[in-house]
Amino acid sequence: MLFGAPALILSVAIIGLPFLALFLKSQVYLALVEGQLINTFLGIRMPRRPGRAYKRDSSKSYSWQSILDTLKSPQDWRIAFYSLLHLPLSAAYFFAVCVLFFASLALIVSPILDPIIHAFAPHLAIDINWYWLPVTSIVGVIGLTLSMHVARLLASLHSSIASYLLIQR
Repeated sequence: MLFGAPALILSVAIIGLPFLALFLKSQVYLALVEGQLINTFLGIRMPRRPGRAYKRDSSKSYSWQSILDTLKSPQDWRIAFYSLLHLPLSAAYFFAVCVLFFASLALIVSPILDPIIHAFAPHLAIDINWYWLPVTSIVGVIGLTLSMHVARLLASLHSSIASYLLIQR
């Protein structure tokens, strides 16, 4: 997304069209890397090559027709949309999994750490007594297990989004 916004702004003038085509073409190769990561970590089969091969003459430079073909390709635009969608999805995944995980972890250790904190800094006491340890441990372990299941569910959701947007149909 480094030069995506300037390319869109400059595409009003004719000079921005090659930059926009270059941006879309770079997104295709970044999507291949993303596909290999999904293939490796999640086990979902993703393509290993770009969707279409361009026939280029070695004597000709990058022609306007190939630029226009790149701009007209719906697959390139879907890949750019996937890259745009990736940031809010990643933030939501991180928030959902990490907040649940660390809240569960804090719930497990709070009855143990509270007397220690209270001994060194009485004004920072959480006031969860040690006799709550069995309850907070059980609830914390359930929360940890739930966070792992949420992470697995979000991984399958992300792989389905990626396979829908990145695989050429």
